[in-house]
Amino acid sequence: MPWSPLTTPDGPQRRVHRVGEALDQVLASLGAPPADSFSAVVSAWPDLVGPEAAQALEPIAIEQRRLLVRTAEPAWASQVRWLAPAILAAAAARLGEGVIDEVVVRVDRNWAP
Repeated sequence: MPWSPLTTPDGPQRRVHRVGEALDQVLASLGAPPADSFSAVVSAWPDLVGPEAAQALEPIAIEQRRLLVRTAEPAWASQVRWLAPAILAAAAARLGEGVIDEVVVRVDRNWAP
């Protein structure tokens, strides 16, 4: 069977969609941020939290506007709670308002930074 474009009520659909655009549309429909948001957080992590904290903390995901962070030490989990307002402000400056509204930290003793 030969390939043909999908049809719409207005006729054949001819617009080519980039994968990134399509992925961002799917993510938006699921309530998730654009695909490049998490990679922007990871690449800017030392600037967002400082070099010492960046070694002890790892961003692991953005889910439902919450930045999930892990650490091996409970003391660093407490520190994240104090740093959260500064992390949110720095993230908003880089990503825009509303991409990340909360920082959630998990202690994972099996993770080694």
